[in-house]
Amino acid sequence: MPTSSKEDYLVALQQLVAFAEGDTLEIPHPVLKVGEGLLTANSPTMRRIVTATKPQREYLQAELRHYLRGIANGHASMIKPYAISTEISTFIIDSPATSRRRRSGKRVANYLIEAEEIRDWVFNLVDRVLPRVELEALRVCPSCERAFVKITRKRFCSARCQSKTYMRQWRADEKE
Repeated sequence: MPTSSKEDYLVALQQLVAFAEGDTLEIPHPVLKVGEGLLTANSPTMRRIVTATKPQREYLQAELRHYLRGIANGHASMIKPYAISTEISTFIIDSPATSRRRRSGKRVANYLIEAEEIRDWVFNLVDRVLPRVELEALRVCPSCERAFVKITRKRFCSARCQSKTYMRQWRADEKE
């Protein structure tokens, strides 16, 4: 199992932005590949993520939205630092024996993140994802100020914002 590709991290960033901007109420919890192992939340943290109340989600969305928009604009600061612990579980994958060598095992590590608060998990995820994507991929829409992930040549978060901006410009040109 190879390390997660840039596309995997872009998908994770898209999930984070969608949650922050209110497009989804699901708190992101992607499983990312790290070397031969995986990085994910452990069971208690997953339970906290799944059972989060609506006010908890809304507060987290507002804080994450503020943070991501700040990063996209070139300045950001976290309201308070996060605290996590990492549990590493290792196991051995047996490789099949060949005619030239004996059967040997390869040590693989899974990284399970323990976070007392859901916020800690989300901001840890942001700190793991952002360095692995180009920061130019995270943009703020010039029309509505929403954060979005720029994958293609798009300049706006949606076709609607693009149409509104172009129509506004066309009307201004028509007045002149």
